[in-house]
Amino acid sequence: MRSLSIGDLPVTRYSIVLPFLNQIRKLKLLAVTLNHKCQCLFFEKCPNLEVLFTQDVCGDRGLQVIGQFCKKLRKLTHNGVFDPWWGLIGMWQRMLGKEDGITDLPLDNGVRAMLMGCNKLERLDISLRHEGLTDVGLEYIGKYGANLRSLSLTHIGKSNAGLVKLSEGCPRLRKLKLRGCPFCEQVVARYVFNILSLRYVWFESSDRESSDRDSSDCVRTYLALTRPEFQL
Repeated sequence: MRSLSIGDLPVTRYSIVLPFLNQIRKLKLLAVTLNHKCQCLFFEKCPNLEVLFTQDVCGDRGLQVIGQFCKKLRKLTHNGVFDPWWGLIGMWQRMLGKEDGITDLPLDNGVRAMLMGCNKLERLDISLRHEGLTDVGLEYIGKYGANLRSLSLTHIGKSNAGLVKLSEGCPRLRKLKLRGCPFCEQVVARYVFNILSLRYVWFESSDRESSDRDSSDCVRTYLALTRPEFQL
């Protein structure tokens, strides 16, 4: 068995798949009913994993476990299924036994650990709620994503500074997609071409000012850039 897709997995049947996980090359894990300990154990048991799609409830810890145990990973799609910080806060309350004092838990450190551990990663797709990854996380992607060739980010970053930091790294990046990120069109057009290997950029953003004036009418901006024509 080389590929496994799990839509849901009761805890009572959890042990059935464990003996096969070390053979898995491709894993699609949609079992969001699994607690964070079970999901992390999944990742620990998949040393030969090359492709992973996860609707992760493990947050920062899950990414760190992936970086520690899934050294052969080449493609990662990470969809956060939690409401803004609700899942992460709940996870850390269970782990640390704290009921308060947690106000901001982005995945910056987890992304850094994952990229440092999975140095063969070529394709990364991260979709989170707003500010699930800050400008620091974008800097980490640029710094440690040396082998990334395709990068897709949804609702990532806090300011244009994060994009600038990202553009200073990723020397092999050829394809970049940005959706719902807080970057202005001019900065995208100016800085992403600091990445000399880049061949295609897709940028989609919401006009927050317009949407604030009329919440029923959200204006979207689309920008596509390609080399060598640089056509808009």
